[in-house]
Amino acid sequence: MIKKYKLIKTFDEVTQFRITNALLIMIGLHLIIPVLIDLRGELLSTTFISIILIATTLAVKSNKYFVENYNLSELYKIGVFIHFTLLIGGVVYFINPLYFVILESVVSILEMSILSSYSIKLDVYQAKNYPKDVESFKIFRNTSIADAVLFGLSIVAVLSYFFDRDITVFVFILVNSFLSVYLFSGWNFYKNFFKD
Repeated sequence: MIKKYKLIKTFDEVTQFRITNALLIMIGLHLIIPVLIDLRGELLSTTFISIILIATTLAVKSNKYFVENYNLSELYKIGVFIHFTLLIGGVVYFINPLYFVILESVVSILEMSILSSYSIKLDVYQAKNYPKDVESFKIFRNTSIADAVLFGLSIVAVLSYFFDRDITVFVFILVNSFLSVYLFSGWNFYKNFFKD
């Protein structure tokens, strides 16, 4: 497994940054997704849940606007703010779980739009500059994201088995606080990398 992740170094600097972010974000998000699904079922009607899922799916259609009007640096920064909002949502859980579910649901709509736009921009960058790496990157990305999702879900499974939901949300907040610091540390990565 460690040998597999040493392959990250074979990609260009932008792709390494992209993969690292994707892995960490997938772990962070999947610490809360099961809790969110559970709470949606408890607190919201099927109709409202369906509307949220429809809006989230339709948000991907807005990526043309974001791809045409925002550069990579701007999309990354918007993504960091969205992630920070997810973190705040975790804190809101302890105030009122219903507000948490509504906030996280609305934020997930924005997240789909921004992440899909960000991904399109990075795919274009890689296809133009490193066309030979595209296939190996996609294989590596897909298996790595699956590993990250499994890792995040496994943590939730263990925590929820031994503890209550509050502990799981607390761990989500804790892990994603560190992740937010990491994401903020890359604030100017694209701006500094694409200086022209």
